[in-house]
Amino acid sequence: MRKREPLTTALRSSCTPRSCRGSFSLFPDASVLKHRSISTFRTLEQWMNQHDLSDLLPAFKANNISTVSQLDELALRKKSDLSFLGIEDEDRKDALLRAIQESGLCSFMARLIVNCDGWQEFGDITVYRFSAKYGLSQSQIYLRYSDFLHLNRTLKAVFSPQDARDIPTLPPKGIPLLQKQHDIKFIMGRQAALEEWLRTVVIMAERTRGEPLDRLLRFLYVIENAPETPKESGRVDESIIKDSVNAM
Repeated sequence: MRKREPLTTALRSSCTPRSCRGSFSLFPDASVLKHRSISTFRTLEQWMNQHDLSDLLPAFKANNISTVSQLDELALRKKSDLSFLGIEDEDRKDALLRAIQESGLCSFMARLIVNCDGWQEFGDITVYRFSAKYGLSQSQIYLRYSDFLHLNRTLKAVFSPQDARDIPTLPPKGIPLLQKQHDIKFIMGRQAALEEWLRTVVIMAERTRGEPLDRLLRFLYVIENAPETPKESGRVDESIIKDSVNAM
C-alpha cells in the first residue's frame, strides 16, 4: 500500500512553482481574515467573548463602539493607540492587540483630519473653530493663537531633535501698532495659515506616530481623558462663546 503523503507535501509535489505562484496559500491574508471576523460576529461583544476579552467591553461601550466594523475603523495597532480607551493593564493591552492582529482587523492606519471651519471674536480675543476626526472619534473646539504657541512648544519637546527642527514656523502674531488684528483680512489670513500649520504637523505626527500623535489627539480633544482642561491650556470654552454670541 502506498503511504499517504501529508497535505502540504502533496500540494507541493502536484504543482510546479510557475503554476502555483500567487494562486494558492495555506494561510489567508489579512483581508480574508477581516471579512470572516466582520461577517461572523454580529456584535463586538461576541467577538470579545470569542477571544476572552469580555472584561474590556465596558471600555469600548463607553466610547460608543459596539460592532466589529467600528473596531476595525479605529486602526488600533500598538499600545499607544489604546490611550483613549483607558485600559491600564499591559497584559490585557497585549491580548487585545494580538486578537486584533489574528483577526485581520485594523489593517489600515487611521488618519487625523483637521479643518478650520471659521472664527469668532470673543471680546478682545479672536478664536478659531477647528473640527477634527480620527477613526470614529471627532471633536469641535475653539482655539486662540496662544494655544498654537503652547502646542508648538509641546511638539518640539516630544518629536525627535531632527523632526523638531522641521516643524514649520507659526504665522506671526502681528504688531498692534502696524496691523489691525481685528481686521477681517488679517483674521482670515491667519486662519488659513494656522490651518496649514496644523495640517503640516499632523502629517509629521502621523509619520512618526507614538507620543507626538497622542499629544495632538489630546490637544484637539479627539480622545478622552485629556490631561489639560480648556482653562489650563488657555482654550476658550465653547459654551461661553455660544452664550456670548446669543447675547449679541
